[in-house]
Amino acid sequence: MRIALFLSVALLLTSIACSPKSTSVLNESPETQIEKVVDTMSESKDKASTTSATTIPTDDRLIQGKLSNGMHYYIQKNAKPEKRAELRLAVNAGSILEDEDQRGLAHFVEHMAFNGTENFEKSELVDYLESVGTRFGPDLNAYTSFDETVYMLQVRTDSAELFDKGMLILKDWAGGVTFDHEEIDKERGVVESEWRSRLSPDQRMQNKTFPILYQGSQYAERLPIGDPEIIKHADYATFKRFYNDWYRPDLQAVVVVGDVDVKAVEQQIKELFGSIPERTNPRERTKFSVPKHPETLVTIAADKEASFTNVRLVYKHDKKHTKTKDDYRSSLTRSLYNNMMSSRLQELTKTADPPFVFGNTSYGGDVGDMDAYRSFAFVAEGKAEAALESLLTENRRVLLHGFTQGELERAKSRMMESAERNLKEMDKTESNRLVMRYVYKYLDDIPTPGPKQTMGLYDEFLPGIKLEEVNKLPAQWIKDDSRVVVVTGPLKDETPLPKEEQIRNMLAEIDQTQPEPYIDEVITEPFFDKELAPVAISKTEMIDDVDVEYLELENGIEVYLKKTEFKNDEILVRATSPGGTSLYSDDEYFDASNATSIVSEAGLGNFNTTQIDKLMAGKSVGVRPFIGSYSEGFNGSSSPDDLEIL
Repeated sequence: MRIALFLSVALLLTSIACSPKSTSVLNESPETQIEKVVDTMSESKDKASTTSATTIPTDDRLIQGKLSNGMHYYIQKNAKPEKRAELRLAVNAGSILEDEDQRGLAHFVEHMAFNGTENFEKSELVDYLESVGTRFGPDLNAYTSFDETVYMLQVRTDSAELFDKGMLILKDWAGGVTFDHEEIDKERGVVESEWRSRLSPDQRMQNKTFPILYQGSQYAERLPIGDPEIIKHADYATFKRFYNDWYRPDLQAVVVVGDVDVKAVEQQIKELFGSIPERTNPRERTKFSVPKHPETLVTIAADKEASFTNVRLVYKHDKKHTKTKDDYRSSLTRSLYNNMMSSRLQELTKTADPPFVFGNTSYGGDVGDMDAYRSFAFVAEGKAEAALESLLTENRRVLLHGFTQGELERAKSRMMESAERNLKEMDKTESNRLVMRYVYKYLDDIPTPGPKQTMGLYDEFLPGIKLEEVNKLPAQWIKDDSRVVVVTGPLKDETPLPKEEQIRNMLAEIDQTQPEPYIDEVITEPFFDKELAPVAISKTEMIDDVDVEYLELENGIEVYLKKTEFKNDEILVRATSPGGTSLYSDDEYFDASNATSIVSEAGLGNFNTTQIDKLMAGKSVGVRPFIGSYSEGFNGSSSPDDLEIL
């Protein structure tokens, strides 16, 4: 039987930007995702003083400015994909700013932006976008969160008419939504239907847990989904009041990233968006706080339709702003902690009887002026207590004993490999992976160094982060005050969620335990125990039509090589032979179809999967077997530097 091996050299596309922010504030904020740049820990006092005064560099490809009416703009030329651009309108206003008689109207206003503007009457906007091939979701979307509303549109740039129309749509969203009364009444039913459909078990449980999680704050009272009674009965003036109060140029930014002439776009923004008048006597854009509390709060919510159980530990802290290189160095220290702690939790998922299916721990932004240290786990039904006990125990373990030097070095390697890959793929990164970083630069004042600058900062400062610095963080983060325990899951008699008293007893007990230090099991023996014997090439041939080189080896293996330019830092390999599950009897089918999953989780040689992960830290390489219906083989990928390992 011959085995065909397909080798493709491709350009790796990696994100150096955050994806659009979820309306769920329990997700990690974009600030946490982007805070990957570093500052120095100087040995010299003078050097440290100089460094702390320096600001974080901005991507030198970015053109930014502020119009006389207060609107900000950000433009970056980016060639991928060709002849396309990503447009964003960021509005620094969301449901948190609703008056009591407007609950749900921030989200409703977002809907009305698609139902009539100054230049696109009623359904004309949607009809036009569909006529030019715009797809809702991939190319056109919007979201409303607590603190912001963001409109997203992809446009073609090989047609001045189409690009100009896209910019005009953004301008209309910014200041030209018409709020036709007939359209408002039509949309009431649409939004109410959406409200009912979105009132999922997760939403119902969130409605119960948020008032506890954000106790005493406006965030507990202003979920973006709103109040259906207000949506049904609010008068027309109430809708318009929200738009007129908060959709104004001093609370907006336009972002353009794509295959564009930057100078021409900048001039267009000045002329088009500069015509929006500045508001006189605008309402103050209030910033809201989440108060601290001396005790631990517990909130439990069960729902008959909930599909999974999850457990969360939330420790509230004051927001850390990232302004200087010293701030960035601190954020990098936090990122190293997040990386190492999540690796420990991942190890637990690979034990014989794991306490949870997935676990994660991180420090990052939450809502308002609040940061949070969070431990989170998806849990099998009936195992919420075991999962909570494991999260608490691992937090206490790191509080008492910290991390090991080996863990720190692997975390540094992983972060350095990611930065190197981002730099190599700088010219192949697609615009939709870049554009939101500038949205959050405006909304959250997130620094935006480019890949070159980030790599330089990593090279200079990452090695200087000391283990003792990271090990000081648990004492700052893991405290009894301002702590919230959140447990949600299915309402079932056979697998009940724990009671509040059980949770409080567990908190008290684990606070008195002395878990053993973490044992960092690393095998030092060679990964491969023998050299691979080379095999001669017996035949070569060039298939010119598809630019593929064909090789046949003496052992019968056929190899197809193709060079591509999609990615700079990735090689793809697929090895396959005919066969698959079709060769097995009905009795053997289940075993055959699941064999590769078992093999993948079993490790390789003397290495289990956790030890393989440790060995491969900082390397970009992975291989996984497969068995299909009519073939079996391996899929793999690596960077060119790691090809031999692959």
